[in-house]
Amino acid sequence: MSIACSPISLKIRTSANTSCSGGEKREGKGDTFYILRSIFNVEHQTSNVERRTSFVFAFCLLLLLSSCGLKGQPLPPLRSSPLPASSTQGLTAVQRGNQIILSWPAPRPSALASIRRVDIYRAVERRTDLLSSAAEDFPDNASIIGFFTPGGAAENNTFTYIDNLSESAPSDLNSVRLRYAVAYVNAQEQNLGFTNSVVIEPVSVVAGPPENVKVEQLIQDEIVVSWAPPSDSEKLAAAGRFLGYNVYRKVASGPLPNTPLNDQPVQVTRYRDRSFQFQTEYNYIVRSVVQAGGRVIESSDSPAQTFKPVDRFPPSAPTAVQIASAAGIISLFWPSNPEGDVVGYNIYRAESESAPDDKWIKLNQSPIQATSFRDDRVQVGKRYYYRLTAIDRSGNEGPRSEIRSEEVVP
Repeated sequence: MSIACSPISLKIRTSANTSCSGGEKREGKGDTFYILRSIFNVEHQTSNVERRTSFVFAFCLLLLLSSCGLKGQPLPPLRSSPLPASSTQGLTAVQRGNQIILSWPAPRPSALASIRRVDIYRAVERRTDLLSSAAEDFPDNASIIGFFTPGGAAENNTFTYIDNLSESAPSDLNSVRLRYAVAYVNAQEQNLGFTNSVVIEPVSVVAGPPENVKVEQLIQDEIVVSWAPPSDSEKLAAAGRFLGYNVYRKVASGPLPNTPLNDQPVQVTRYRDRSFQFQTEYNYIVRSVVQAGGRVIESSDSPAQTFKPVDRFPPSAPTAVQIASAAGIISLFWPSNPEGDVVGYNIYRAESESAPDDKWIKLNQSPIQATSFRDDRVQVGKRYYYRLTAIDRSGNEGPRSEIRSEEVVP
């Protein structure tokens, strides 16, 4: 008799007819029940040795029956595949308004493919607790406050999680510190270990974001961002805690930079941006800035305002145009326009100062980049009238210059 354990069930096969109790014949059908009855039927076992041998064999068989017969393929041992250290370090935390913003470098794509979930842990500690002891106790004291499933590439190769203190923070916010860490979970639901932990002491005195943010362009080289102060700014200013505003700008398709456009908090509710590029779509946000807990804390973001500056502003008219004639040629000279985006000039000529616009002929096919022009398509003894315009890189043509005239001399 042989015993085979398969993933589906336990089979006991007999090579000959098996006699069971009651004299019934079971012909090689592998019926475990009858085999056990045959083993325990000791009526035909006359010696103590045979009885003991039967009981030992039956006990071993029962152990096999209890461990086999489970459906499904056997699972291999779980193996941990820890992520590279560079992928699980670098966790930072910053308070912005009533939010704690966590960010850390995303793992490499090859490691990211094995991650099923990212768990966010937080422990609430008393500020009087020793930092070293609290760090050691973090695995026991922390609880999961959120999770997410990484999908695709992380923005700017960075993961971000926002802990809204208004929803989950303890009531005595000013007497606690918050410790955070992140853990990756693989497809086998294995926790691959914590990142570094980061500690922050939150404050409850924060300003709201600015309101009614507007973006407009009134002149060529300047975008004006304006806003209304938050409702609590006067109260914070009276307490000496309100510092002003920070203005941020990002390309609409890119990440928000870590530093604002302004070097110092803006004291008024208006900012002039002079470093933009035309035809580039931007998002502008503004944050209030307060002094609290011995550090500078920004508010949450104002609603982003999208703006795409377009150059609709033509250059000014050329000035101080000089004209002269010699050897049957008329020459024009003028200084460069003050605008930095001027790419050239158009030269118009007429045979009468009062000629209508359709009688003024443009002498150049493309804008003239020089600040002089020689007209040799003239007749000696005839007077001609000229006016100039400037062209910028967006194709805007400015107003006409004053008319200059000269008679052609031989």
